Amino acid sequence: MTVGQLIDVFLKDHVAMKLKVQTNIHYFASLAVVSSAYRTIKAVSLKRTHVAALHRSMANTPYSANRMLAALPSCWAWGERHGLLPEGHPDSAKIVRYALLFEVWRLDPNGERSNSCRFRFGAMR
Repeated sequence: MTVGQLIDVFLKDHVAMKLKVQTNIHYFASLAVVSSAYRTIKAVSLKRTHVAALHRSMANTPYSANRMLAALPSCWAWGERHGLLPEGHPDSAKIVRYALLFEVWRLDPNGERSNSCRFRFGAMR
């Protein structure tokens, strides 16, 4: 079974049937990137180095890159539970995620920004 076939089955049989709409949208978008990059590779041959290289290539969209790292292990674990893959999948937990910078502010009565606050989300390892 190829990466593309596994992702297609996972999206159809699990994501579309059991997950909420917003989660469904995120999984489809995240796994579409993986599928387009590695569609023809055998799923058992996908290694952490492949996933890390794809993650690095998505550096300009760090939020999407991190979401891809979160969705992929779910797909592989589902494949294992359903006998589509042998035990052991690319462990994306060891891939360093991008730290995201968020800015929160309030608007004063004149519609101007006030009380701005910045914080980082995601640990830098």
